[in-house]
Amino acid sequence: MVKTLKIFAAATGICLTTGSLAQDIQSTTLENFTCKDWMAKDAEKSYVTAGFVLGYLTGVNAAWDGFNRLPSNPLSVITSNRQVFMWFDAYCKTNPQKSILDGSSKLFFELVDRKKLGK
Repeated sequence: MVKTLKIFAAATGICLTTGSLAQDIQSTTLENFTCKDWMAKDAEKSYVTAGFVLGYLTGVNAAWDGFNRLPSNPLSVITSNRQVFMWFDAYCKTNPQKSILDGSSKLFFELVDRKKLGK
């Protein structure tokens, strides 16, 4: 019985923590993250924004290829995540009011253009 209560208490704590985290995530939209957030170097926001950027690029790249758009696989121009982060550092310095979503879209289409040119 004691073991069952401990498991129940642990599971309840996990659910409460997870629920709280889920509410925080749901109350935050991607358009709320701006280049100011990117440049702030706030650890929590940095992980969220970096994760979003990499996930967005991967998802858009898959959709691009799924619709047989040319050039195929524009992300192949990038050799590391660091390149993406350096691009965002430069972009956000000159565009502090832009959203991370705007920057991610701009980067993707720059990669499309670079791939077309063979760079």
